[in-house]
Amino acid sequence: MGNFEQAFASGYLLGEVMARCNLQPDFAKFSGKNTPDARINNYTRLQPSLGKIGVQLDTRTVTSLVREERGAATRLLSSLRMNLDAMVRDVEKAKVGTKLGRTAMSAGTKPSLGVAESFRRTGNFNNRQARVRLAKLPELRNNLTCQRG
Repeated sequence: MGNFEQAFASGYLLGEVMARCNLQPDFAKFSGKNTPDARINNYTRLQPSLGKIGVQLDTRTVTSLVREERGAATRLLSSLRMNLDAMVRDVEKAKVGTKLGRTAMSAGTKPSLGVAESFRRTGNFNNRQARVRLAKLPELRNNLTCQRG
């Protein structure tokens, strides 16, 4: 592998990252080639999936990725990670904020360490925001962690 930008230029590796997180159901249709047709195919398939989680993939971003501009892939992956982390936090908080979660809390049980730390870091929870994000990605409710290959 040459460099980071070159590795992500075709969109194939980004599709693989999304597929391992169960966010790219049509990854089998991606092309590992670094041709113009493969790039169009890959980025066309990535755009709706990334949009569902709030990551913008506009023509300027794609052009930067395809031209292998320094930092373009890093910025996109950073945005992807931040949005996924926020969604996972919201889902964890929603679990505690539900009627079942409140019942368990009043029964003297404690939330897991991850949920407790999440509450401490972020402060108050916005139920509306969590519902909006969950509506965008129903599959996230069932599988919150990325699979390792």
